[in-house]
Amino acid sequence: MWGDGDAGQLGLGNLDNKKQIAINNSFPPIKQVSAGSNHTTVVTMTGGVYTWGHCANGRLGIGDTERVGIPDHQKFFFPVPSCLSTLETIRQISCGTDHTLAIGLSGLWVWGSGAGGKLGLGDNLDRTSPVLIPVMKAKSIMQVSAGYWHSMAGGT
Repeated sequence: MWGDGDAGQLGLGNLDNKKQIAINNSFPPIKQVSAGSNHTTVVTMTGGVYTWGHCANGRLGIGDTERVGIPDHQKFFFPVPSCLSTLETIRQISCGTDHTLAIGLSGLWVWGSGAGGKLGLGDNLDRTSPVLIPVMKAKSIMQVSAGYWHSMAGGT
């Protein structure tokens, strides 16, 4: 990881910027990574999901939108990776600017900002924890991509 870390999006436990590559060896083997505007998510080889960075709008999927007992200027940042242990095995993820999509065994999971309807749940509400999209339940989804104001899923 490298670059701007002022929201904890590098997952190194601090809010520092890194101009050179920094290695975090604390993960099990990684299958996929995805970087949003100020958050990052990884999928392990066994389908586990870790997420970190800015938690606004629920984009981390951890159920919290701020840390308690932290100075106000840092309370929205989670610089240490958190495992989404309640989420099922995930095959692929995509981070948008402030939302995240994940393909699981049951279908398509979404969380974060719902502005503009980009979560596909029929409203503009934010979700702080992963939610299975009802119309995508049990569908054969091969790939997802989260954009700035929209999302897309493709399959057979």
